[in-house]
Amino acid sequence: MIPKKQRLSDEELKKLIDAYNVAKDKKTLIRINCVIAWGKGWEWSTIEDILMVSKDVIDDAIGKYTLFGIQGLTENHYEGHHNKMIKEEEKAVIQFVKDNFVRNTKVVINCTYLRYSETL
Repeated sequence: MIPKKQRLSDEELKKLIDAYNVAKDKKTLIRINCVIAWGKGWEWSTIEDILMVSKDVIDDAIGKYTLFGIQGLTENHYEGHHNKMIKEEEKAVIQFVKDNFVRNTKVVINCTYLRYSETL
């Protein structure tokens, strides 16, 4: 399909392409690709087919770009879960990891559970 009408200026598209060349995260690359294709005038259905993404992904990428610009596409806004340990427990876990060889997180979880099971 031939693009209908370019939605973004050539300068904006160049900035997006530069951001694409610098980005390393796969999700960031997909978001930037969506906005580039949309900015060049491609239909959503074509973007879906070519990039193999859902309409929600395209909508999310365009929304982030519209509100926050390129920074909205490249930043990860994940904040994680709220900490469920008290400060004393957190310090003890950090010290345990520093003092011991830890092959995986299960060791730390078991140690924490055994040490603080009465508070759980």
